[in-house]
Amino acid sequence: MRIRTRLSARGFTLFELMLVISIIGLMLAVIIPQAQRAQYEAKISLVRQNASEAGSYVVAWAQKKAKAQKYSLAIENFLLGNAQDDSVDASNYGLINHYTGNKAFDGVEGLIHPDAPIRNPFNQVSIFDRLNNDTEIPGQQPGLLFLIAAPLKNAVVNRSYNNLYFIYTGTDTKWYGAINATSEGGIRRGIFVARFSNLQATPVIK
Repeated sequence: MRIRTRLSARGFTLFELMLVISIIGLMLAVIIPQAQRAQYEAKISLVRQNASEAGSYVVAWAQKKAKAQKYSLAIENFLLGNAQDDSVDASNYGLINHYTGNKAFDGVEGLIHPDAPIRNPFNQVSIFDRLNNDTEIPGQQPGLLFLIAAPLKNAVVNRSYNNLYFIYTGTDTKWYGAINATSEGGIRRGIFVARFSNLQATPVIK
């Protein structure tokens, strides 16, 4: 005698569906913030690359300006803003304490091939575009580059230095991480550009 068993087919209960949805929701609550953070850090990495690349153009611009003058001027005069410029673009000097979107950086932008702009990864606009300038310090949007000098006194050789750094904004209303514009330690967390001393006209590039 053959005995047949029959399994009754049934769907999920409401409780089971709610349980599955809750588990999926918890997984997304963990995964999505991690993915967003990874994307954010990837963009910050690009900002640091931008700062390093822009720094080399900044020094090249200052060297070019110094060579074009009638009088003997060190390139730091143009970066620190204490040079009288003989050239036509007389507004383009004194880059310190400006964002790259400021008109002071127009001359630096002119050294970069127009087909290969350096873009802020947060808005995909050239770092020299006015959209990447701000009147606030720190700026109100991420990825802004700000050139700043950190004076340093070396007591051993009795010489004063100016270390130039690009510091950059992270979230919309503050500098990234421990960077700040008010302390040497906070400035040094930015991207080093050059070092100048009273006796040295040639920058030390990292």
